[in-house]
Amino acid sequence: MQIRSTLRLARSPVGVTKRRLDGAGSTPIGSRSTLRRMSLLDTINADLKKAMLARDEVTRDTLRMLKSELLTLDKPDETAVLLRAVKSRRDSVQSYREGGRADLAEKEEAEIAVVERYLPKQLTEDEAREAITAIVADLGVASKKDLGKVMKEVMARHRGQIDGKLASSIAGQLLD
Repeated sequence: MQIRSTLRLARSPVGVTKRRLDGAGSTPIGSRSTLRRMSLLDTINADLKKAMLARDEVTRDTLRMLKSELLTLDKPDETAVLLRAVKSRRDSVQSYREGGRADLAEKEEAEIAVVERYLPKQLTEDEAREAITAIVADLGVASKKDLGKVMKEVMARHRGQIDGKLASSIAGQLLD
């Protein structure tokens, strides 16, 4: 006599699920953060394949670096990884320009453009000024001593959407 299991594993668009053979209910295996991370990794993998087929070396190399960073961390904060990559490249661009290496600076700028595709839409300077003005009004602060409070709130509300240096300079101007 053969005994059938009441559960089987099945693939769904969301991920692997456990399903009962009688079809009643299913529950996803894994946490939401894993599924979200896999979504970004899936996107990077798909774009990596396209870059390889198009023989786009800059995109290919940049996506390989991003994929490597995301896979080596236990619980990566995707936005933080992407922001860190952009920041380090911007610092490199500045150093290369000061050193007279325009060719390397252009390569770094091309890599920045690739990484920024995966970041949330960046606020323009005017939008950032409006957002920071609203935060200053919400907090009811007026002196430079409260710059830390303002910056903490700006980064909490607009993480990945505004550059820290820009936010700091705008907040400093508003708190004079």
